[in-house]
Amino acid sequence: MGYYTTTRQRPPNGYPRHNSRLHVTKGGRARSTTRDVERCLQVEMAAYDAVIRRYEDPGFAITKVWKDKPGWDLEATRGAVRLRIEVKGTEGRQIRAELTPNEYTASSAHETFRICIVAQALAKKPVVHTFKKNFDGTWFDESGSIRLRFEEKTGARLSV
Repeated sequence: MGYYTTTRQRPPNGYPRHNSRLHVTKGGRARSTTRDVERCLQVEMAAYDAVIRRYEDPGFAITKVWKDKPGWDLEATRGAVRLRIEVKGTEGRQIRAELTPNEYTASSAHETFRICIVAQALAKKPVVHTFKKNFDGTWFDESGSIRLRFEEKTGARLSV
């Protein structure tokens, strides 16, 4: 058995940093899962590109704000409309993601918040699922057919 620890890796092209994982064995040796990290970065960058295309096509201006850490990655503006967009990507068909505490707080605080989960992000035609919060607090995709469920988790960071 071993445990995992995270390190920071700089991705190419100005994309946000990604937490990579190192596997630390019983003997204390660290083994990097570099291939997994590179694949995660590819998925993440492809997801950003798909969401940017999805919003630029109908005439939204896109601003990348992830460096400021407001709790979302992109802002899409068109006229008086300003959407706050958190981007998540998956390699498969599943529509699943995790939000950081900052992202989760922002998702509740702004009615123009959108969560875009890009399924099959590395495919030729990735599928962008955009979710928004309804007046009753439930989250549905734009067609109203897929409900996004939230499972709150409590965690802790330990150190010596």
